[in-house]
Order: sequence, then C-alpha cells, then structure tokens
Amino acid sequence: MKELNIGKIIVARRREKGLTQEDLAAYIRVSKASVSKWETGQSYPDITLLPQLSAYFNISIDDLMGYSPQLTAADIKALYHRLADDFATRPVAEVLAECETIIKNTTPVFRCCCRWRCSWPTIICWPPIPKAPRRFWIRPSRCASGSEPKAMTGT
Repeated sequence: MKELNIGKIIVARRREKGLTQEDLAAYIRVSKASVSKWETGQSYPDITLLPQLSAYFNISIDDLMGYSPQLTAADIKALYHRLADDFATRPVAEVLAECETIIKNTTPVFRCCCRWRCSWPTIICWPPIPKAPRRFWIRPSRCASGSEPKAMTGT
C-alpha cells in the first residue's frame, strides 16, 4: 500500500493560506501539538476531521490524503500486454505465480457475479489470453448470497 502524504499536504495547504499551526488547530478544534504531529507524520488526523479539513482547504478528501490510483490506465494496458506475451512464451505456472504476486502487491478489483454484489476480488483477462484462465479467484468460497460465482465468458 502506498504511503499517506496527508501531513505534507496539510503543511503545503496551510502555508498557502498563510496560517500558523495554531490557526488551523483553533479552526479544527484540536491542539497545536496534534497539527504538528500530523505535519511531521507522527500521527494522522481522526477520520471524522477529514471532511472538515478538506472543506477548509477547498480540496477533496482524496486530494487531502494524496490518493492516486496505484495503476494508471497506461500501466494496466502495459501489464496486460506483458502478461499476454508471457502466457504465450513461458510456462503457465510461472506466469500464474507472477499474477498472484501482482495481486498481492496492488489494490484488488472487487466484482461479484451474483445479484447481491458481494466483494469477490478478481482479475479478469479480456479478451482471453491463450493458455490462461479467464479469471483468477483469490478466495474460492461462496459469496454472501450463498450462490456459487458465475463464470464470465466472452459469449
């Protein structure tokens, strides 16, 4: 998981507004020491303060937390093409092991095939890669509705 940069963003936005830590602390109703700890990365603001902080700095909570997707669309496309080539040239077991490593190191995509919209983490290979399964289930159990997952096919 990526590091949260909320402290750096709070410092930058506070300085842009020409505020002291005491000014921000008074507005948010916390101690100056709390603001100092946020800015130095020793702690994070309470989750209930995030909407107030983001509104004060006129930014979204995502921007306040420094969130950005772990993989851009270009990264996903490049990864797809690399894995497609790997499935065509390398042993399937090796490439599947690499896929499992990628899954562990990135935020999973949650998609459920049942009407209850459970959280079944999947990787979907589309169009199908030769010699590769169309999807890989990380957690092979029943979904919350009790139904088995439905296969996603290209037809």
